[in-house]
Amino acid sequence: MYKQYSLNEANVRVDNILNMNLSNLDTVEILPTNEDLRTQTVRKAFASVICVKFKIKINDEIKRLKIQRLIASEFYNILNSHEGIYNISILNDTFIALYNTPRKGDIDNLIGIAAKLNSITQYFNFCVGTEAVDIKIAIHYSPISICRLGQTDDVNNGICYLGDSVSHTFKIVNDVFDNSNDVIFITDVIFKNLKNEYKVFFEKLDNDIYSTTISNNLISNWIDKTKK
Repeated sequence: MYKQYSLNEANVRVDNILNMNLSNLDTVEILPTNEDLRTQTVRKAFASVICVKFKIKINDEIKRLKIQRLIASEFYNILNSHEGIYNISILNDTFIALYNTPRKGDIDNLIGIAAKLNSITQYFNFCVGTEAVDIKIAIHYSPISICRLGQTDDVNNGICYLGDSVSHTFKIVNDVFDNSNDVIFITDVIFKNLKNEYKVFFEKLDNDIYSTTISNNLISNWIDKTKK
């Protein structure tokens, strides 16, 4: 809701924030709830991030709009299918999803989500009849900062998250997009926490990044049967 900016109120907020006592701010295993951020408006927590960058390669405006709607629908629903989901956002051609992943099995499930995203993109391309969509997916785990947006007393305000997990995954998908045929890229910390059955699908690259083209068997098998 619209509210005029007040320098006097800003001065109070700036003073309060700069004088916050953060000496006992621990990095916790579970991301804070909205209620947590009402009592302490900045927190640090470990989180896993999935970053999905997509590119639509057809010029027909109507088809592009339909594909954009497909992506907004299905990518969101797949990203939202992990029980540890915390937040999903999209900026232009990139989805960012944050997850609570305190257990190793949670990390394995993230690979399953990435595989579904890869397969559903193949399905889009099959339905359109051409290689209309490319995607790259990066996954990383590290501490991040969670901050409430705007004034502390507005429960309707959103949150922002800053830190290595977010910036690193952004950098990975942008660096590899036009330089690799693989689809899924994970950092060393993710790889080390995977079960062995998943590790065998990944190849190590030069900079402690591992890559694969793994897909979801159920979706991929269904596509193959439909093609016949």
